Amino acid sequence: QQQQQQQQGGKGGGAGPVQMPKTEWNYDTVARVFSEDYSGLNWTVVSQWLDTPEFYVSDLPSLAVVLKLYRSGSNQPSIPYASLFGSWRNSVGQMSLIASLVAAPAELYTFQLNEVEAQDYLIGSPYPSKAWSCVALTTFLLHASSSTLPNSAVHQAIRSLFRSALTSAPEQVVLGLVKIQKGGGVVPGQKLVSELMGQLLSVFFKPGRSAYSGHVIKRLWDILPKFVVSGCVESFRSVGQGGGKNQKEEWLSTVMHIVGIVRLLSCEREASAGVRILSGGDVEYVLSVAFVAGDKDVVKLDAFLQEKVAKEGMNFAFPLVAFVGKNYISAQPRSDGHVPISIENIATALKVLANCPKELQALPTPNNNTPLSSSIKALTEACVSKHPGLAHAGSSSDEIEEMANSYFQKIYTSEQSIGEVIEMLKRFKSSESSREQDIFACMIHNLFDEYRFFHKYPDKELRITGVLFGTLIQHQLVSSITLGIALRYVLEALRKQPVPGGSGKMFRFGMFALEQFKPRLHEWPQYCSHIIQIPHLKQSHANLVGEIEQAMMKAKQEAELGRADSQGQDVGAVAP
Repeated sequence: QQQQQQQQGGKGGGAGPVQMPKTEWNYDTVARVFSEDYSGLNWTVVSQWLDTPEFYVSDLPSLAVVLKLYRSGSNQPSIPYASLFGSWRNSVGQMSLIASLVAAPAELYTFQLNEVEAQDYLIGSPYPSKAWSCVALTTFLLHASSSTLPNSAVHQAIRSLFRSALTSAPEQVVLGLVKIQKGGGVVPGQKLVSELMGQLLSVFFKPGRSAYSGHVIKRLWDILPKFVVSGCVESFRSVGQGGGKNQKEEWLSTVMHIVGIVRLLSCEREASAGVRILSGGDVEYVLSVAFVAGDKDVVKLDAFLQEKVAKEGMNFAFPLVAFVGKNYISAQPRSDGHVPISIENIATALKVLANCPKELQALPTPNNNTPLSSSIKALTEACVSKHPGLAHAGSSSDEIEEMANSYFQKIYTSEQSIGEVIEMLKRFKSSESSREQDIFACMIHNLFDEYRFFHKYPDKELRITGVLFGTLIQHQLVSSITLGIALRYVLEALRKQPVPGGSGKMFRFGMFALEQFKPRLHEWPQYCSHIIQIPHLKQSHANLVGEIEQAMMKAKQEAELGRADSQGQDVGAVAP
């Protein structure tokens, strides 16, 4: 047209500069031409030529044109990620395209997801373009944020995208960021990641912030358990227990939320989750959460404290003295409802301290070099002065110990069957009698404490002990943290080489125990995966490994059914 008008203008005898007529492209025609005449082009290379100085996508209609023309020629649903997220000279134009794709309605554009990303997209509120389920997009944005100046248009555009996503798709953003962290190595855009995580932690690790927190926490645990542990610890550290009523209430509600996470993961992921969460912070965090969890029957507080003292000695015993000393004055009866420190748990702690090994009690404390026993005695007197009902809490109960040992003796001499003892323990566990509850707790503690000596047991006693141990797990007489400890002991035993001597005895103990709770294995698929990786089990016990693999398959099917049932429904926040 231009050539024709120039010729016509020339014939008119020098009429001046030619004025181009205003015309609009017929994009349907262009698309048809691309499809019919240019489909043989390498459209991946064509997409790379979008990186021109003039390229800029100003709005969704402009995006629609770009996509329509590209799709018509390439016969592909979208621009390849290699081109979209590659290195562009026109970074402003590139970001205009990406921002438009993120904001696009589903009928115009959706990001292509792999199988895992597609499953995770179902968690939380659906985002139309599926942008924040695409890890490639998040990775690109983080890289771009770290390679641009903070005041640049590109950097500000990236921050704007994430700010919007924190409101509209927080579930997808946190899952994507944690997947990138799981990959190892240096995480791109670390400064931006830290800012985003600070806001996301308050969404999922504080109570009442997200209706989808339960699903998100479970998925985060699957991806990177240590992130969940650190999330709980950071959430705890972000609130103080002192100050006014509102601050105390916020502290308690946060701790209750963490306890809810412990319960959720212990029940629906792996029994040892509670142990890992409670082992992730300092002593103040550990004890604060454990004491509240004890009141909610999520943690068997006496067994938990006993194991910590046995494992860490003075490094745990003395901080426990200090913790009780700081909190006993404000302790309230458990029946008062949600209380930070209950009188019942003060009593439990005093019992544990009173029963510390004599050699530990004789050691000097870090603060004044007096024996630990002196600190325990002074603490007990102070607690009893404030709460007279604790008068007998700090004394070791020889009678309880004797009764617990007598029941074990009856098992080993065949005076009582394991089934009869299990039924008795069920009654004791739910009994209103504190004496019977103490006998139950003592028997569980003594059995766990004997674990280190099982390799010396005669064959008969070893078999009985293994069967009893596994039956406790099968009948749910141990739960949460205590269940995690029991399962860990069985796994450790199974990993021992089945050879003559102590190692072989521990392996046989593990096999006796495992046989009893096989019907529950589908509840703990990650635990099963640890078992089937044991080389000598795969070699010599193929049938057992096959059964466990079937249990894992059952767990997967149940998880898929649960996911399907939850689609389109809000799921409640983590229940304490």
